[in-house]
Amino acid sequence: MERWNPDSALAGQSPSIEMSVLRSGAIIIAVTGFLWQVESAVRSVPFENFLSHWFPFASLLIFILSDMLLIWAVINNTRRGLITALRVPMYIMLVFLMLVSTYWDLPHNLVGNALWYSPFSGLALAAFALTVPLHISLSVMVFVPGLIAVINSWLLGHTFWLDMLSDVGFNLINTFPFVIIAGSAQPVARLIDFTYENSRKVNERAERMRVRGEAMSSFNAYVHDYVLAALSAIGKGSKIDFSLDEQTGLFFSPRQTVSGRTFAEAVRAQLMSVSPDISVTLDTSEEGGPVRLPGEVANTFLLAATEVANNAKRHAGAAAEKKCHIRVASGEVSIDFRDDGTGFDPEGIDPHRAGIRLSVKGRMEALRGGDALVNSKPGKGTQVILKWHGNTSPVEEEDVVDSSAHTTSLYDLMGMSIVFSWQFYGAIVGVLFMVLVSNGQLFTAAGQISLALAIGLLGLIMYGRHSQLPLARAIVTGVAIVVLAVVGLYQPIPNNLEWSYFWHFSLISFASALLAIRGRPWVALNSVLGGAIMVELLKFFPFAPSDTTHISISGVDLLVRSVMLVAGILTSIMVRFFMRTVPQSIQDYNRALYAAGAAKEYEISSQSNYEWLQRRVGPIFSAAAVLEEPTPRLQLRARLTEQLLRDVLRSPHLNVGSLHQAVWDARARGVHVRLLDDRNHTQAVSDSTDVRRIPLVDDDSAVAKLMPNFLEAIDNAEEGSVTIRLLPPGRRAFASISDDNGVQRFDEAGERIVMSRD
Repeated sequence: MERWNPDSALAGQSPSIEMSVLRSGAIIIAVTGFLWQVESAVRSVPFENFLSHWFPFASLLIFILSDMLLIWAVINNTRRGLITALRVPMYIMLVFLMLVSTYWDLPHNLVGNALWYSPFSGLALAAFALTVPLHISLSVMVFVPGLIAVINSWLLGHTFWLDMLSDVGFNLINTFPFVIIAGSAQPVARLIDFTYENSRKVNERAERMRVRGEAMSSFNAYVHDYVLAALSAIGKGSKIDFSLDEQTGLFFSPRQTVSGRTFAEAVRAQLMSVSPDISVTLDTSEEGGPVRLPGEVANTFLLAATEVANNAKRHAGAAAEKKCHIRVASGEVSIDFRDDGTGFDPEGIDPHRAGIRLSVKGRMEALRGGDALVNSKPGKGTQVILKWHGNTSPVEEEDVVDSSAHTTSLYDLMGMSIVFSWQFYGAIVGVLFMVLVSNGQLFTAAGQISLALAIGLLGLIMYGRHSQLPLARAIVTGVAIVVLAVVGLYQPIPNNLEWSYFWHFSLISFASALLAIRGRPWVALNSVLGGAIMVELLKFFPFAPSDTTHISISGVDLLVRSVMLVAGILTSIMVRFFMRTVPQSIQDYNRALYAAGAAKEYEISSQSNYEWLQRRVGPIFSAAAVLEEPTPRLQLRARLTEQLLRDVLRSPHLNVGSLHQAVWDARARGVHVRLLDDRNHTQAVSDSTDVRRIPLVDDDSAVAKLMPNFLEAIDNAEEGSVTIRLLPPGRRAFASISDDNGVQRFDEAGERIVMSRD
């Protein structure tokens, strides 16, 4: 997968949560691994061993090179490179296990410097878990980190079964949470990517359909406002000079933005040019910031307002007073046009007439966020309100991403219910009990108090299903961590080589890492720092025990042994970071894709519509331009073409080439043909109507089945009239054919309906 470039949305490059998981995991493993390798090497391997034997130096160098490989993979940002780099640490562990026989001639101390990498073997498994199914990771966990812990325990001289079980158990409980999280992250990321991809396809399809509808609405309104009038004039024998290329009806480029003041002035100028007696007032408030309108919105308003003014000029009456108020505000634009003329009954208008329906309401309703209201009564005048709600900011509107839902979903799916479960909690308590029995600290008061504190603070962390631990509980847990760091000093600690004497420091590192993963990284960090400071203060004053069974311990010892906290903090930060940013980047990508796709779809649809129109009416206008007056044949063709276009506007479901040709021929013979489409209008549904009884019908499929009947009725007519009508939804009949022989009704299957007589 190549790097994602937001500027190349159409190049097939998309942001991926899976890639974000792999990159985040690689950064966590590289940073934490390096710190852990240095800490383990310094603590476990005496410097002279680096000079006396090849293995310590070679193994440390190889691990550091694997860290560098992870960083390179993050920078290169390819899926294959990341997966390979994340698997390399586990391969290194396997190779070192096969070379175990070379360890026997290496001088050993109580820490077991031959397997000095045993503490961070689980980190290599966590990296491996990011690239394979979870069940494979769990199987490998028993073999690799488990076997390394067994061999290391044996090299330490822990031949008693309880000592060995304590070593292995503590190693595995430190490994288990990170393996579960890493192993769950990959399938979850793929699931989210799959969901986003399918959602994108659905939204893109819906956007293209919406834009196609907008293009058709603009086309229909353009035909009604300009083309039909020109064809009508030619059909009546008038001399006109009309060009499709010149009369586009666009005042502004659809891609530009127009200031609110410029838009309002353009509307006023256009209305005054139509009817100079209109009183126009402007309100261009910019209290919410500078107002700019998309060119598409400005054009739609201007064309709709022009049609409203033309209607008022033609029908309101010469003495009618006309007023228009234009309001442009942040996020809202409205034009309120009123006259006190003759008025009309909106309900009484033939729904097949295209005037206001196409040129005003159709235009505004096709605009996202647009609407048109028409109020009129006979003798009471007319009011038309055009309004639009949308983004009027010069900056592109940004969607607000609710990252909490994504974060919660991630925490629920990434194995948190397994990590923070009572079963795992019980396993941890059992291992701690074995460790304290093995090192003898359980039989001291300090050891018993420390174990009780550890059980309590782990319970506070593990209990409940929280993507983020409640703050009060997190603070109490942090205080318990500090107290454990202090009380643990009073346990018998005869040397600093045996790790089990410092179990409480190791547990603090583990518990603080879990606290960070629970969504409280800062509380976890402050807890460890607070514990280190308290240890230093006890040593300074001095209150810390200082006898043969208690060596001197500093706060630095706690910090050095808390490398696992770094992994927990990085895991928490990375997860929350990419869950906030990746959904936004995906939305940015989808928005760019929708915009590019919509622009392309609009361009294709518009070009297709106007090419069709050019083929139909272009020759007529070209002929009319060169003739002194239209010939009878040209007039006939203009009238037939005008009727064809009206059919297209008022009967979109009947826009079929073969049907239009049959209608053309019939009208040329003198037959009066009407195509009516009542399915294209909103059905009136009363409160008592049971919408469940209205059948869902595929209109296009039904029209295709009925087309032979339509063509037969039209072709057989030599005189008289033929009406093809698609009936409103909810009726038993889908369509009817009326001619001189009577009325025939058909259902959506194309079957004729025989009406019963009572």
